[in-house]
Amino acid sequence: MTIINEIKIKDHYVRNLPTNKELSTYARRNRKAGNMAEIAFWMQVHKKKFHGLDFDRQKIIGNYIVDFFVKRLGLVVEIDGGSHNEKAEYDAKRDKFLEGLGLKIFHTTDFDILQHVNLVMEDLRKFIVENYEHENIEYDGLAAIAAPYPALPGTPSPREGESPAPARVCRSQKPFTSRRKSPFFRQNRL
Repeated sequence: MTIINEIKIKDHYVRNLPTNKELSTYARRNRKAGNMAEIAFWMQVHKKKFHGLDFDRQKIIGNYIVDFFVKRLGLVVEIDGGSHNEKAEYDAKRDKFLEGLGLKIFHTTDFDILQHVNLVMEDLRKFIVENYEHENIEYDGLAAIAAPYPALPGTPSPREGESPAPARVCRSQKPFTSRRKSPFFRQNRL
């Protein structure tokens, strides 16, 4: 689980994404070439610099190559620039396809990256928190995440400053001691 500013972020892996292997060389060429905005963004996120999230660059999904992809969240980051302005219909079709796979898409412009990269990173952080914040389910005022196993009825709670009583060991169950069934015993008995 990822934590951003003390907010738990739920993972949203999207498994078995379709891919077109014929686009591999084109994606590799795009990674090497990269435009200035993509490089500036990459410097902010590569090597898990952005809240420990692993970003892939020029990821092939279906018949599309997305600018950046976070597998753990199922998040696509698209940097729209001069080339994207002329392809509004293509971008809408691509976004519909990606959303149909269960992916979320964050759009920003190359101008914003080059001029206000810190604001873009803050917008991305807000987008992730709004779309992936882990919901705490509460039972009787206690968060289920904080206390996944409720106390058994009749169990006294420790007083302030006291540590909880050690767990009792059930003596009726014998520990596993059959050495003949152990593969380690069979291998090393000679």
